[in-house]
Amino acid sequence: IFNVGFKRDDKTYEFVKSFFESRNRPFLEVNEAQAYIPENAEVLFNERGTAPGMWIEDNGKILVSMPGVPHEMEFITTKHIIKLIGCPLKCFLP
Repeated sequence: IFNVGFKRDDKTYEFVKSFFESRNRPFLEVNEAQAYIPENAEVLFNERGTAPGMWIEDNGKILVSMPGVPHEMEFITTKHIIKLIGCPLKCFLP
């Protein structure tokens, strides 16, 4: 979509690797891939799971990519998204 390559986010890589190692599970290539993000993305670090969120600004637009697990999305929203858009939580409530 953005005509950019991918880069490894070292913080995410180390977190995912330690997550699997601490559970005596193999750290597979598919798990390592979770640390690769588009070159123009900022990681929204996910302390609740292994998939990071991503914030991408391109051509005056913002794209936010979030993990699909609800408690992980909620954590990233409250920890990162609200601060980035400068809107208090009540902006999201009906």
